[in-house]
Amino acid sequence: MAATNAKPDVTVHILLSPKALEMLRVAGENHLRNVTDEEWSRYAAQHTVSETLCAEFWSWHPPDQGFLELISGREGARAQIEYWEAVCRRSTDQQFLRTL
Repeated sequence: MAATNAKPDVTVHILLSPKALEMLRVAGENHLRNVTDEEWSRYAAQHTVSETLCAEFWSWHPPDQGFLELISGREGARAQIEYWEAVCRRSTDQQFLRTL
């Protein structure tokens, strides 16, 4: 049996805020990971960007190391760990909310 690199046919449903869905519509994209920094900047310059939308966007586009250190007050890997722990908590919270 030959090995293949085919990806499994898996559909993941991600709950997005109405603002995120609107940004995707304006950018002509179907997923936040496909929104470029330039598209994000253009959208943010023309629309009100909520804290929720920022969190959703940054979950798919991690900030650079210097920015992570600035916002966390930590250095090196600890700044990255705190960032990804927060993303994980948000994801877990959303998963929990879907079951209610």
